[in-house]
Amino acid sequence: MLNKSIILNVLFSVIFLSSMGFSQDFSATINATGGGSEYGLTFGFNPNATDGYDSDYDQYAPPAPPPPAFDAAISWGGDRYYTQILAGDGNLSEHEYDIALAYASDNLITITWDNTGWSDMMSSCVLQDAFGGLLGIDIDMTQENSLTLTNPAFNTLKLKVTPNDYSTPADPSISITSPMDGATMSDNDFSVSFDVENFSVGSGSDYDGHVHAFVDGSSNAYGSYMVYSTDPIELTGV
Repeated sequence: MLNKSIILNVLFSVIFLSSMGFSQDFSATINATGGGSEYGLTFGFNPNATDGYDSDYDQYAPPAPPPPAFDAAISWGGDRYYTQILAGDGNLSEHEYDIALAYASDNLITITWDNTGWSDMMSSCVLQDAFGGLLGIDIDMTQENSLTLTNPAFNTLKLKVTPNDYSTPADPSISITSPMDGATMSDNDFSVSFDVENFSVGSGSDYDGHVHAFVDGSSNAYGSYMVYSTDPIELTGV
């Protein structure tokens, strides 16, 4: 007599995440450091957001402190934000944020960002001085990942984002649907059914990958170990 809780554990063996969306749904963060403090400034797009303030997505920044004190915030529509997520409405044109900066007494600000995956999310992401790069700051943020500022005259930067039609993939999940949890089996031959979400199971480049079946923590010795479909897994002679 077997208890399902020790019969089968199904694990993803290959995960290849690809965009499934039809509108922009992603965010990215740049980190500004100065005067012993650091601020994370997050921008992006979501189909349920607007181009104004959305309590579910956006975070206002307080007024800048009196000088000399370090400060950094996104400026959008006349307001200051730590997070400003715009409408992911299919508009793939350039969107321009301002980054408002204030320097501590050492006149040093360092801006960094992890651009992993940015080329998937955005066809262009550029950081420029307030005059569109004429003063020497014109950075392709998909290729570089930092900027050091030592001149307090650079107190406004332009963040120019051109989104792709990209949505951050949902996390894959898997669950056994039969036998039910806690069930005992009266036969040594039976099948295990399972559901998979946000992951296409199959063989070849059209699929995300396959699953591995384990019985009692070991590779399935009673049937298929590598599974390339969502058909029930047949176990024999358990």
